[in-house]
Amino acid sequence: MNTRRVIVRTVGLKKHYVKNAVVTEALRGLDIELYTREFIAVMGPSGSGKSTFFNMIGALDRPSTGRVFIDEVDVAQLTAEELAYLRCHKIGYIFQSY
Repeated sequence: MNTRRVIVRTVGLKKHYVKNAVVTEALRGLDIELYTREFIAVMGPSGSGKSTFFNMIGALDRPSTGRVFIDEVDVAQLTAEELAYLRCHKIGYIFQSY
C-alpha cells in the first residue's frame, strides 16, 4: 500500500517582526504540504526566512497570520502541555553547528 499522507501543512503562513516601527516580513503567505516518506531541502540566503519557517512548523513560534497543521491538527489551538507533547512525539530537529 503506497498511500501518501500529509504530515505538515501550512496555509497562508505569514510572520513579521516589528522593531523601532520598522516591519520586516520573514514569511509572506507560505502554502506547503509535506508528505510521509518525503525529503525536502529548504534553501536560501541568510535572512530569507528558513529558520522562521522551521520555528513555525516546529511549534516554537506562532505565525502573525495563517495556520500550521501537524497531522491535520492546528497547532495554534493546542495548550502549552499539548504543544510539549507534540514537540516530544511528532517533531525532531537536527541543529547545524557553527
